[in-house]
Amino acid sequence: GDEIKALGQDFDPALLSSVVIPDGYVHIGQDAFAFNKGLASVRLPSTLESISDYGFGHTSVLAHIRLPNSVERLGGMAVRL
Repeated sequence: GDEIKALGQDFDPALLSSVVIPDGYVHIGQDAFAFNKGLASVRLPSTLESISDYGFGHTSVLAHIRLPNSVERLGGMAVRL
């Protein structure tokens, strides 16, 4: 499956308010969406298997996130509101 990012890349500078990740992605890498302070809505794919450390760390506006049943591994502070 696909990964949302490779190590060393991130979306920190982006001013995102919502994210929809399509089916087919299986992994969200470390710090992928960390510190996106305006991120309020995230839709994860049913194919997602893992989220690395701080994948959605420090996203203060994100009120909740629904993890699909396919998720087998969450890194440390993968979702820290």
